[in-house]
Amino acid sequence: MDKLYSFTYGDSRFFMADISDCVLENSRSHGFSMEKQLISGKIQAFACCLAAMQKYPGASVTVIAKYPKKKLVFGAIAEANGIVRGYCEKFNPSVITEGVILEVNLQLSVGDYTGVVCDKNLITAIEQYFKVSTQINAKCYMKIKENNWCCLVGEQLPNGTDLQCVWSSLKLEDIHNKKNDGKYNFFEDKYLKYGCTCSKEKVRQMLKTVEMNNDYREKGEISVVCKFCGKKYII
Repeated sequence: MDKLYSFTYGDSRFFMADISDCVLENSRSHGFSMEKQLISGKIQAFACCLAAMQKYPGASVTVIAKYPKKKLVFGAIAEANGIVRGYCEKFNPSVITEGVILEVNLQLSVGDYTGVVCDKNLITAIEQYFKVSTQINAKCYMKIKENNWCCLVGEQLPNGTDLQCVWSSLKLEDIHNKKNDGKYNFFEDKYLKYGCTCSKEKVRQMLKTVEMNNDYREKGEISVVCKFCGKKYII
């Protein structure tokens, strides 16, 4: 079962998303190839961790990773209630042609925030995002094995000094087993699931903001497909 683990160790805080069903169900809805499924799972796992890190209730996180060399962009939305979904579509790179362009959008009760960074790969881009956009000392690790995606994110708490030392001593099996040795302080697990919040009413509201040419208006109805779950709406 897909879970989000959270705990403290020393003066650092950690979040680990361990997902499988979410990614596989999302991939089936889009008909992803193995390569797209592999990358999409990473983005979804990180989005789950980032959503759990937000202190404001009802937070929603959108993570977008552009791969210029592949000419593909992967996106994922993770909600505070544990629902996650992802997509993949083509894009035409302009200036940057290598590495990963990472964009993070936080929808918080106090307002929205967007951060964009570019680095050589997804892990370094994530760590660069924390350093530049949030000014947090953080580290990220990802592991994929037999259709299971694991993303571990650690952040150093204010006035903390030992993230690097603690990071090197962490063991995934200890986290999965919730090892109680006096070092880990585990919080309640959160279950994660694939889901989409699209609806016919949301599509109608979206179309009100879009300028349509006369050809569409004369047809009397419009077909819209949700890029996250693939559901088709006739408006």
